[in-house]
Amino acid sequence: TQPLVDMFGKTVEHFIYMSSAGVYKKSTIFPHLEESETDPKSRHKGKLNTEQMLKESGVPFTSIRPTYIYGPYNYNPIEEFFFERLDAGRAICVPGHGDHFTGLGHVEDLAVAMAQVIGRDVAKGQIYNVQDEGAITFTGLVKECALAMGKKEDDVKVQFFDPKAHDLGKSKAFPMREQHFFTGVSKAMNDLDWAPKFSLRDGLVDSYNHDYVPKKAAGGLKNDFTADDIILNDDRVAVKMFDGMGVDSL
Repeated sequence: TQPLVDMFGKTVEHFIYMSSAGVYKKSTIFPHLEESETDPKSRHKGKLNTEQMLKESGVPFTSIRPTYIYGPYNYNPIEEFFFERLDAGRAICVPGHGDHFTGLGHVEDLAVAMAQVIGRDVAKGQIYNVQDEGAITFTGLVKECALAMGKKEDDVKVQFFDPKAHDLGKSKAFPMREQHFFTGVSKAMNDLDWAPKFSLRDGLVDSYNHDYVPKKAAGGLKNDFTADDIILNDDRVAVKMFDGMGVDSL
């Protein structure tokens, strides 16, 4: 970002920067708001440092902090992790107790929010969280992915595990942080005249039909269940079937 500021900082009308909600410090107070404490040691510290550089440069900028982005053509296919395992009839390995709340936002909603920044002086010098209006637990997300695929609750199995109890090597056991991680988006909704278009279920259906299905047909799935097999073959973990209690969400 620095070279862009050096070249265009004196002439740019409005610079929109893609940051991340990953800059927030782990907390016991939710949702994360734009003024919530940040973590200078987070793995997204580069984005945090870039936001500070933009403030100090005097460039008219707006920073966007999304949580987990999902939807068609996701380079970090979070939802594919669940679709792939459900499609194969496998148990979904979920870290901890499965009740951590997380926030997601459909890629189209994110793009619209960014476009809404353009031409709005009120957005200059501001930071905005962008995701769905609510949050959902890990186990709730498993269920929503299954329903988006047309499966029934009885088809879903969840296996909870302790990540520290297994030597998984470089294999990734779960695509999300084992913690509560979601933001409030009222500031973006008010300033940008924006609201999420997709409900989580509609967004997952969209991603399944327009990304997972064609990708599977083209032979583009990884089918790497290495970490899952290590966990599932350990007698210390327990399997839980959904019991029809409904999805945990807020």
